[in-house]
Amino acid sequence: MTVLLWLSLIASGFGFRPVGDPSALNAGKIDPVLILQVRHLLSEQRGDEIVHVLIRLRGEATTVQRGAIEQKGGKIETALGDVLTVRVPAASVFEISDLDFITYIETAKKQRPQNGPDSPGGDPSAVLERMGHPFGTTRRE
Repeated sequence: MTVLLWLSLIASGFGFRPVGDPSALNAGKIDPVLILQVRHLLSEQRGDEIVHVLIRLRGEATTVQRGAIEQKGGKIETALGDVLTVRVPAASVFEISDLDFITYIETAKKQRPQNGPDSPGGDPSAVLERMGHPFGTTRRE
């Protein structure tokens, strides 16, 4: 019994944590819904299943930061400012959250375009007219 206690104290001192649990410091960096999703996949031995996530960084991604994410199993799909869309194995989500330049990770959600003049399904001529584009008067009467 004493040996187990010492082993657990030593392991906790070296940053060991059970698989499927974010560190206490990084739990706030991960969306609670994503934590539940990853824990569920890991409990069913499906850690290699790909999860689509949005990752917010402290600034625009550098080559080194992109490499660090990819080294931990992430596949960067798009980058827009300080936000990346990434495909990552469920088993790697908590490990990626350990990277110090990451501020938040959440599940990526599919968005549907809204119908309106500014949406892809809207009237492009109206958008061009508001922008003052010389080709804004493409409507046929």
